[in-house]
Amino acid sequence: MKIGIIGSGNMGGSLARIWANKGHEILITSTSPEQTKEVIESIGKNVHLGTTGDAAHFGNVVVFAFPYSSVQDVINKGGSFEGKIIIDLINPLTDDALGMLIGHTTSAAEEIAKLLPKAKIVKAFNTIASPVLQSEKGVVFNGIAPDVYYCGDDEGAKTIVKTLIEDADFEAIESGPLTNARFLEPMAEFVIQLAIAGMGADIAIKILRR
Repeated sequence: MKIGIIGSGNMGGSLARIWANKGHEILITSTSPEQTKEVIESIGKNVHLGTTGDAAHFGNVVVFAFPYSSVQDVINKGGSFEGKIIIDLINPLTDDALGMLIGHTTSAAEEIAKLLPKAKIVKAFNTIASPVLQSEKGVVFNGIAPDVYYCGDDEGAKTIVKTLIEDADFEAIESGPLTNARFLEPMAEFVIQLAIAGMGADIAIKILRR
């Protein structure tokens, strides 16, 4: 699958590596060309450098892996994203990451959907901390795959995102309509608070079922 990734930081760069190693074709871009080149060189295969516009048009799936404050700038550079499946992993955090700018009555995902009405927004990966993606042991914890919760309003888009979640060795948990992103985003802040409380950042959430 062809995947455009906007943002080459800890999350975007790590997902690029994981998916490229699984055979997906990746085009990645960011506001830091040197960082992006380093990411591409470290991956070494199935990954290319491009502009925001290139990433927006490269494949059917585009990953938003940048700060919430950059949403409008990315849209200005990328265009309408018409028909694209957007995996939104943005958490609308304060600068110190200790609070949220919006939540409970809306979400970053819903606000992006308002700005891009012709795209198919799916919230996913936002509760995963980057050290989990970057671990030399892989994302699995002692044989247990962490959960990635995903929600959206387009069933076809969610099916494709589910496949990409599973390709990254996570368990994909269907989480309902896009409005549920307003609950998933505070979960990410909870993971941050757990890390600060002493658990460290290499942690993940798992639902147990009978």
